[in-house]
Amino acid sequence: AELVIPSLNMDLPIVPGYYNSASQTWTLTLDKVQYATITPEPNNKEGDTFLYGHYRSEVFARLHLIPADAVAIVTTSNGHAFYYRLSSIRTTDPNDDHVFHYQGKPVLTIQTCTGIFFQSRQLFTFNLERVV
Repeated sequence: AELVIPSLNMDLPIVPGYYNSASQTWTLTLDKVQYATITPEPNNKEGDTFLYGHYRSEVFARLHLIPADAVAIVTTSNGHAFYYRLSSIRTTDPNDDHVFHYQGKPVLTIQTCTGIFFQSRQLFTFNLERVV
């Protein structure tokens, strides 16, 4: 799977990301995007597909430069391309878990760290436009 954000010239591989409830941590890599396996896979029915990654030059360090009408394309391992358009950006606390309780039309949320000490999380939410 891969994530492409043309306006940022971003093309990154997506790998499964897992939550460890004992340590309350998520798996992370230094150079890939993680798909939170507890959230719905990209689909045209409902749910919030959640991708996350480090604020590093190899991953999401340029994400905050995203233009207001940006498109994000998630291509799944079975060859479907999901086109999403940016709808909102917000900063939140690391313990904010609202995205895991979302119900509604299909959206994509991309998260990375922000703040002086990277103590906060920046969430970029996209609405599904079409599937190819």
